[in-house]
Amino acid sequence: MRFSTPSATLAFIATFASAAPSNAIRQVAGNIYPCTDSTFPVGSPCPYGISRGSGFCAALSVEPGVCYNWASFPAEDIAPLINNLTFVEIPLVQGGIYGCDIYFNDDCTGESGTIQVGQNDFSCPGLGPQKFNDKVASFNCYLG
Repeated sequence: MRFSTPSATLAFIATFASAAPSNAIRQVAGNIYPCTDSTFPVGSPCPYGISRGSGFCAALSVEPGVCYNWASFPAEDIAPLINNLTFVEIPLVQGGIYGCDIYFNDDCTGESGTIQVGQNDFSCPGLGPQKFNDKVASFNCYLG
C-alpha cells in the first residue's frame, strides 16, 4: 500500500491503531487489556473466529502475585468495566504476564476461573470461562 504523502501514512497508522484496541501491537510486560465487549471477524462467528476487544477497553499494569479488584485502579480508568467485563487480552510478551486467576469475590478468594495469554472472551463457549461474564470482581496474575 502506497500513500501520497508522509502525513497520509501517519493518518492511516493512527486510524488503524485507534480503531481496534486489542489489535494494536502490545509490547508492555505486565499489561493486560480488559474490555466491556468483543467482536468477531465477518464470516467467522463465535466460536470459530478470533475475537477482539471492543467497547470500552483499558490498559491495566499489573504485578504477578498481587490481588487486584476494581478499587485498585483509578475509577476514571476502569468504571465501565465494573460488572461489565466480557473480554481480556493478555499479550504474549517475553517476561510478561502469562495468565490470571479471576474471582467472583473482591479479595481473590472463593470460586475461581483461569485466563491465559491471548484473547479471553467470556461471552463465547470455549474462548473463556463464560460463568464469569460481567461478574469478575478480582484477579491475581502470574508469570509463565
